[in-house]
Amino acid sequence: MGNGASQASRSASGPEVRPEAGDEQPGKPGAPSAAPDAAASSNLQHSDSLASLGGVPWCPSRTPAPSFAFSPSRRGGTECHRELTLTEPEDVPAWVCELENSSQWERVRFREWEDHDWRAQNGWMGSDYCHAPNSHVFINAYWWNARDFVLEGVVKYTAGAESHRGFCHGGSMCAAMDDLVGWTAFVAAKGVAGEGTGWIGYTVQVNTTLCRPVPVGTLCKLKGWVHEWDRRKLWIHGKLLGHNPGGCGEGEWVEYCRVVGLSIINKEYITDATVVRNKALFDDIVCERNRALEVSL
Repeated sequence: MGNGASQASRSASGPEVRPEAGDEQPGKPGAPSAAPDAAASSNLQHSDSLASLGGVPWCPSRTPAPSFAFSPSRRGGTECHRELTLTEPEDVPAWVCELENSSQWERVRFREWEDHDWRAQNGWMGSDYCHAPNSHVFINAYWWNARDFVLEGVVKYTAGAESHRGFCHGGSMCAAMDDLVGWTAFVAAKGVAGEGTGWIGYTVQVNTTLCRPVPVGTLCKLKGWVHEWDRRKLWIHGKLLGHNPGGCGEGEWVEYCRVVGLSIINKEYITDATVVRNKALFDDIVCERNRALEVSL
């Protein structure tokens, strides 16, 4: 897919993902039935190596500490990893720290994103396309705002996503939008780590409009929100944004692409107490929230 203003849409369908009864972990169709202990059956918590990043002066964090840091890249700029020691604090954007430290935003964590051994033991055959640290479209973290039904994240585009000289492939932008649509819907319906079950449905539509190319090495903001929710169907709107602190006549943020997507929740979750509660909360705020977002963005 080329760069520039264009449109790309992807439709996919597949078997519904139905976790075994009592298994609160994300799974895949046909995954072997493992019997993990109580600790293994909960979503991954911050490990000692990640928690050791706490207290760094660039981003005073709530507990647990942020599980990401930045280090210099050989090509200039920064590389983004979960478990590296922080060496260039000035490279961490203020908006990332604001998300991590705000009481309105809760960090989203699922074990399938981070624990390669656990993935191998439970039917996965490789690393997560967007959430593995070696990904060329590396979504390092998501935060959830339960009051507004908004998901925001940080994604790093490396040189491995390059297409035209110095710019990332349009497909890498669509990949981030696909991930954003699915996780916005799943977290909205079932909650963040500790309560959620990860894959409780599937994404069937990701209509992405490419507005401008993403320069290689860019650290972008992902922003997705539930636009409409009708029983099993959640329509998600979202954007890929680049920070533009100087303004340059375009405001603080520039828009690289936008998405309109559709995710469907598995039938067995329609009567789940958490899903029913979240749907009622969404119905109460949807009109006011959507108006405010469409105006501000």
